[in-house]
Amino acid sequence: MAAAIPGPAIAPRLRKTKEQKETILAGWRKDHPNLYYLVASDRVGLNALQDNLAADEAVLAYFISEKELYLWLLTGTDLKMYSVGIEKAKLLELIAAYRSQIEKTAGYRQLSRSLYQTLFAPLEKELTQIGRIYLVPHLNLHYLPFASLYDGEKFLVEKFQLIQLPQANLLPYCRSLSRPGIQNVLAFGNPKTGRKNDQLPFSEKEVKSIARSFSRTTGLVGEKATESVFKKLAGGYQAVHFGSHGKLAPQSPLFSALELAPDEDNDGHLRVREILGMKLTAQLVTLSACQTGLGNQYQGEEISGLNRAFLFAGVPGVVSTLWRVNDVTAAVITKRFYRYLSGNDRAAALQKAQLLVKKYYPHPVYWAAFTLTGTP
Repeated sequence: MAAAIPGPAIAPRLRKTKEQKETILAGWRKDHPNLYYLVASDRVGLNALQDNLAADEAVLAYFISEKELYLWLLTGTDLKMYSVGIEKAKLLELIAAYRSQIEKTAGYRQLSRSLYQTLFAPLEKELTQIGRIYLVPHLNLHYLPFASLYDGEKFLVEKFQLIQLPQANLLPYCRSLSRPGIQNVLAFGNPKTGRKNDQLPFSEKEVKSIARSFSRTTGLVGEKATESVFKKLAGGYQAVHFGSHGKLAPQSPLFSALELAPDEDNDGHLRVREILGMKLTAQLVTLSACQTGLGNQYQGEEISGLNRAFLFAGVPGVVSTLWRVNDVTAAVITKRFYRYLSGNDRAAALQKAQLLVKKYYPHPVYWAAFTLTGTP
């Protein structure tokens, strides 16, 4: 049946409703930009995206259809599209098998090369002058450690600085939030949640190592690492570090949370819905915890992920992990990452930290879980 065409009496009402919508969005863009980009990020045009790309930067976006994988490569001067003939079920199977091999510390290079051939080989000739790539995953590609993809000679992390975006149109928004330099850090480690399995003793060492890199560090561990303290102090720091577990709630994504210590004012569950309602000025949030970056996929976007929640709260860069990393190597990456922030941006600092750990612990399980979402 054909769709009904609005009659003459309805048209003025539709026009008025559209005008009201535009007025509301204009107000949000001015007074609440995080909320505006949450609901209207599709309004960012191609030219605006290209204006936010340096000469050595590119955006690489993916879309998985039933029979093909589509890739879009955007640079400051060009936009190209590629397609790869691979069934959706096959690609998702490859991603799941690869993740399983990595987390079991098993052999991985054959699958890694296969995924590289699918995801990067079609356009690698276009990347010779590119040093930094903004990746926009789709569906289960959000679960893929891109840094570990192998071309037969090098891993991607050895060739590029990699940054992820929930959607390409967020790039101008994240860029607008970025400010140079980090001078102080609010760090939480091993919160006392009351649950035996939540102990993270190495996260206390992370807090101490951060304090050695930044003299203006407020470190809170155990029962002092409360949700209430975060809500009270977070607005005064340029970086916030969480050495805590993440709890995902796939059926109720706004209730996914970071686990902090409870007190009489808060239950210790820093939920996505609470983060979305905050206005933060931090330039960096690090989620050094168990699988905090996965989120709940909904129509291909991680709208409920903790990392994206912090972006919309005003944080331009979020470092998170795809799986629980070995305590020793996680502590080393964290220590070096914060040390390298002196003189480097977030993307360069993370790349250097991962390459250092890779030198001594070559298997990707030890270093590839860390991802940066947002901008460098």
